[in-house]
Amino acid sequence: MSLEELRQQASSTELFEEKPEVTQTEIYHEQRFLGLTAFQRFVIAFLLFMITCMVSSFLLLVTQR
Repeated sequence: MSLEELRQQASSTELFEEKPEVTQTEIYHEQRFLGLTAFQRFVIAFLLFMITCMVSSFLLLVTQR
C-alpha cells in the first residue's frame, strides 16, 4: 500500500461509522388458543353457556321437573 492509499482510508468515513448494535429485544407475541383472540374466545364461551342453559331448560320442561 502506498502512503496516498493510507491517507484516503484514514480520511474516509467508513472507519468512523458506528455500526448499530444488534440487540435482542423480546418480541411480544400474544398467546392465542386455537388462533382466537380473547374477545372471540369470550363470545364462544358465552354462546356455549347459553346453549347449555337452553338445552337444560328444554329437558326440564320435557321431563316436567
